[in-house]
Amino acid sequence: MTIPQTPDDTRLPLAILGAALALAGCGGGADATPYANVLSGVETGGNARVVAITAVDSSGAEDATYVYSDDLNAACEASWEPSGTLCDDDGSSPTTRDSATQSFRTNQNTGATWSARDGQSGLVTGQLIIDACARGCSTVSFTEASVFQMFSDGKLTHIRFFVHPELGGSAPAWDDAGWEALGPERMVGPGAHDDTDGSLVTSPTRIDFGDVVETRYVRIEARNDGTHGSQSYTEVRSVKLF
Repeated sequence: MTIPQTPDDTRLPLAILGAALALAGCGGGADATPYANVLSGVETGGNARVVAITAVDSSGAEDATYVYSDDLNAACEASWEPSGTLCDDDGSSPTTRDSATQSFRTNQNTGATWSARDGQSGLVTGQLIIDACARGCSTVSFTEASVFQMFSDGKLTHIRFFVHPELGGSAPAWDDAGWEALGPERMVGPGAHDDTDGSLVTSPTRIDFGDVVETRYVRIEARNDGTHGSQSYTEVRSVKLF
């Protein structure tokens, strides 16, 4: 499946829509910036936080032992931790935090990580639950996603997004019946990175959800079938929503 690459200059009408939603109380309130990344993490000045990580084996049973590390409070620069998926840690000049086409890291190994296969050599599905309003908002609104590859020792080949109607402070479980899928599972492209240390990643997979989505909780399902060469781990460097 090929995900269309949408030039940034086509986003003006949606930016106007984002402003209208902010004035209406969506997307974090009247102070929300149209086309800010609404999954920017609290560690880098945003409102979002990873609140749960687990894994499901090839039989459909939950098995958290396939999570590489589950420290939800790890610093942005920590290797292979779930919190890193929401950080663009470019210091005092956050030029990429709201970029739909670039992701910057001081450590190229940051992002949620799972074992890619279980004991029966079946694919493991990583589960990541994000509270987009852990700080400073009630809901967020978005229409599209940018998904960036990690250039470490694992990859991401498939991703699927879910949202939940819960707006309170307690996140729903990964298997709660209230999760609503935002379309089918999508294939993720190989991405690209600079020629030095992999700190700047570009060519994300862009996903258009078709409609404005308003929510507080986002669940991400992630898999790696080995298409991009690294078969041991499923790794999600960065996911941004706009």
